Amino acid sequence: MIPAKTRFPRRITWVERENDRRHRVYDAKVEAWHRRHDELIRLRIEAGGFLGCI
Repeated sequence: MIPAKTRFPRRITWVERENDRRHRVYDAKVEAWHRRHDELIRLRIEAGGFLGCI
């Protein structure tokens, strides 16, 4: 049996590129989620210390 990497080199190359692209998209979305989460925590802390208009 011939390995897939030998039989379909172009497809394997495409699959590897697509996998890398999807990982980058996922990582970017996770990073954006963490930034929003951190900002919400910061806002919650600030709101907790808010005493109103004096």
